[in-house]
Amino acid sequence: MVMTMNEELDESNEKYKFLAFYDALTKLPNRYLFRTHVQASIEKELDFAVVSLDLDNMKHINDMYGQKAGDEYLEFIAQKLSLAVSGEDIAARLNGNQFAILLNQPGDSKLLINKILQLLKVMNSVWEYNEQKIYSSASFGIALYPEHGKEYQELIQNAEIAMFNRKENGKNGYEFFNHDMQEQVLNFIFMRNSLHEAIEKEEFELYYQPQIDQKSGKLVCVEALIRWKHSERGFISPMEFIPIAENTGHILPITMIVLRSAAQQLMIWQKKGYTDLKVAVNVSGHVIEDVETVRQLCRLAVESGIPRKNFEIEVTETAIMRNLEKASKSLEEIHAQGISIAMDDFGTGYSSLTNLHKLPFDILKIDKEFIDTIVRDGEGYIYKAIILLAHNMGLKVVAEGVETKEQYDFLRESECDSIQGYYYARPLPVDEINILLEHELRVEENAG
Repeated sequence: MVMTMNEELDESNEKYKFLAFYDALTKLPNRYLFRTHVQASIEKELDFAVVSLDLDNMKHINDMYGQKAGDEYLEFIAQKLSLAVSGEDIAARLNGNQFAILLNQPGDSKLLINKILQLLKVMNSVWEYNEQKIYSSASFGIALYPEHGKEYQELIQNAEIAMFNRKENGKNGYEFFNHDMQEQVLNFIFMRNSLHEAIEKEEFELYYQPQIDQKSGKLVCVEALIRWKHSERGFISPMEFIPIAENTGHILPITMIVLRSAAQQLMIWQKKGYTDLKVAVNVSGHVIEDVETVRQLCRLAVESGIPRKNFEIEVTETAIMRNLEKASKSLEEIHAQGISIAMDDFGTGYSSLTNLHKLPFDILKIDKEFIDTIVRDGEGYIYKAIILLAHNMGLKVVAEGVETKEQYDFLRESECDSIQGYYYARPLPVDEINILLEHELRVEENAG
């Protein structure tokens, strides 16, 4: 049957009305309609709670199975929520993998807790995709009216703060907002948003810390260390922003920025004649586990034209042990490109000697704390045994965090290959590394 123009217009208007208030994918109320219901409850001065709900494994599903699977998973979750809420309670999709629930309750805390526990139980479901069973879970943050806010924006923000706090403390559970967590989580939100902007604008800068060959005294390698100068806060320590970047997934694009920048700088040094100089870059466990990022890393090595023997990846054993099977495959793939691999922070991990034997490492970097302990307690025989074993396995040994002449002399006597630390130099900007390289070149020319 052919529709008339008026009928087509009516149908089109209905679609527009629907999309104005409902999410196109899940058919749940959208952010606008959810806000309208919350404001109505505020005007009526009802007792209610706003729940911010974030799916714990959404990124894993998108990474493993693709966007289409991710959309189907969101539809599955939406159906579960629709069946779980009843009466005047409302579930909505705000964006991405974040949902919100309005729980109207007559001032009864037990009733509210029971509702939340029931929702958590619903979220702990099994979703089947391509004959694979995927276990879902979610993190809830709860803000109460009027204790935790008297306006919509304050309530939803405080519910999100509580949800972030729950995710930081183990996921798959619920947390009520309290004012003590506000500063900490607001900083997390600020950092998350600022990192997103910093990646888009590439606000990061690399400093380089020299590694010195013990026998020749030459600068043989520089470790690339990321620095972030925020427009408002100034320099932000990597100790502060790297864990947040790992938590939010920003570590993957940040790593690619560092790798590209280090590769470009290596090419500049190569053209200036410093052909023996190596550049080392730290890679986190999150990166090693991500197949696509590892492939990008390998493509970068091939396409950039960098001398791969002069390029080094550093990874901690703790990072590898997050997923040993995946890490092993990734390291083999990187090593196959001719890129050197160093085990970083040796002495702080798990069964280090076993993994040294099994994985394709070229270099062993001994952690500062390990060196401090050995020198302080006079247990140098342990260190010397490790160096001997590493050398027998064909590995070079680098000592990190060398700060004193006592340490330097001990390491030299122990036949450690290279040292890195404040005893020789702090991490330096490119210009100051260039000065060191030029000085070494002049010394060589004069000696010749």
